[in-house]
Amino acid sequence: MKKLSQIRKRIFNQVLRLNLVFLFLIMFLSTVNLYAQTFDFTGASGNGTATATETESSVTMTVTIDQGATWVLADGGGLQGTVAELLAAGSSNINYTVTFSFSSARSITSLYYFEADNSTSGVTTWSFTVTNGTGTTVTQNAGDFDVNNAVTVSPPDWDSVSEFTVTATGTAGFQPGFDNIICAVPVPVELT
Repeated sequence: MKKLSQIRKRIFNQVLRLNLVFLFLIMFLSTVNLYAQTFDFTGASGNGTATATETESSVTMTVTIDQGATWVLADGGGLQGTVAELLAAGSSNINYTVTFSFSSARSITSLYYFEADNSTSGVTTWSFTVTNGTGTTVTQNAGDFDVNNAVTVSPPDWDSVSEFTVTATGTAGFQPGFDNIICAVPVPVELT
């Protein structure tokens, strides 16, 4: 009986140790350390062209606009809530498609969007759509905008995104402007 009790005690202690090890392992693996990577157009190139690029931490973001439009890279001076440098279309056209692409997939957590002409007249909706990666389309309506401020677009589920587009619907307008594209990036963990 005493021997049986000792065996039970030994088994209990081993199971307890295993449970603690598994608990620690689960806690360690479920905790993903992330840091924010911000593309803020400081040091970006492409002013006066249809393609703007910026590289942060060895990842290049390329932003293109079609319909013969060109980009303006400028210090926004706080324009519409922007911080320092910003990217804006030099003219307006309801048919523009803006394409953001990344040399390495990112999890996009937010971006500032504004109408560079300070008007939402003629635009009814803006769509932010993942074209390579995962995530649902985010739609902003004209009523979501205060024309004097940027709108923070916060996609709830944009993971592994290497490309997304921004388009608008309506009858006129759409002079897109952007600042601070923020991505969550996993911190590499070295196991020794």
